[in-house]
Amino acid sequence: MSRQHIVLEPRDGWFLQTATGWRPSGAGVSRSHRWPLPGTLTGCLRTGWGLRQQGAERWSQDQWRAALDVHLGASFAVRRLVGTRSLKPEDRMWPVPQDALFLEADDQGQPARVVALDPRHPAELLTARPDPRLDALWWAEAPDRAKPAPRPSWWTEAEFVQWLLKDEASPVHRKELAQREPSVRRETHVSIERDTWTASDGALFGNEVVEPLVQADGATWSWSIAAAVDLPAGKIEGAVGLGADRRMLQVQEAGAGLFEAPKALRDVEPTTWLRVIAATPVELADGWLPPGFHLENGALRGKLGPHAVTLRGALIDRPLHISGWDMERNGPKPVRRLCPAGSVWFLQAERALTGADLAALWLTAWGEHLEEGQGRLIVAPWHHPNPGS
Repeated sequence: MSRQHIVLEPRDGWFLQTATGWRPSGAGVSRSHRWPLPGTLTGCLRTGWGLRQQGAERWSQDQWRAALDVHLGASFAVRRLVGTRSLKPEDRMWPVPQDALFLEADDQGQPARVVALDPRHPAELLTARPDPRLDALWWAEAPDRAKPAPRPSWWTEAEFVQWLLKDEASPVHRKELAQREPSVRRETHVSIERDTWTASDGALFGNEVVEPLVQADGATWSWSIAAAVDLPAGKIEGAVGLGADRRMLQVQEAGAGLFEAPKALRDVEPTTWLRVIAATPVELADGWLPPGFHLENGALRGKLGPHAVTLRGALIDRPLHISGWDMERNGPKPVRRLCPAGSVWFLQAERALTGADLAALWLTAWGEHLEEGQGRLIVAPWHHPNPGS
């Protein structure tokens, strides 16, 4: 197989229908995911490559099954000024990790701030847990009682790297939150009578469309999707369709340098304390426990790439429930539960890992359905471990 690095430029946004359907409470509006899930993106690329390879021929089901040998590797968001042609690593955008706690200013004189949530070794077991593996985890607590502040969905490359290296970040004003992600607009449609092909009175419905263009700081920014794709032959070129109504994405070539680890990460001091941050949603058979980890002498032992590690803690938001429609069986696919992007696992390695080791693990993967681009990880130092007693 050959690897192709591409950037997908949306022409008129996308509509990625969620599980709420067309009739959520009180309004006939279908919601859209704010960012393409890896499985959705994989389907888009497989279809685009298959249609180009098929050409004027009409493929059988067996031929289309063979065409599914298109695998998605790493994928992430990029944002650049409109009119800028080339993309650089500085244009990358990353999901804000769950260990970044945004706090409001309080009446004690503390300003708005961002602090790191660090799991700590518990002095004693305070509650009975249904899974004995949970007893091996350290637990995180907020450092003070300040009110949580709204958190952005995305950080720029510079903000993300600063957090990885120093656990430092600036709070985001509420008015700026909407400028930090693609905007959303609503489209309204009318139902058509099957017999007369005329509009059905009162049968209006709508859907959300995520727009890639955002106004911020007096400039217009464009959001795109960078993806590494493994193909059996040829290339993906031209345009591909994404989402429920196959809105067009223009395929552009991207340099492999766009997918490399930041230089600053290569220069960190060796450490045995690590954070693993999900760059894309992660599907785990045990819900929260990475694959290959098992309970041994009261600790969860496993591997991160070639390195022996112990799982010390995890910060995972509410799971994503995803499904879809099986075109072959003409029925719904089973619902799958994924840990969302930004989830964090805290590890202790048996030997100190260098910056070169961390760079080698850049966008490595664990979990289920890795061929769909799920489970891509970023490994960075964990700065404030507290082993306790």
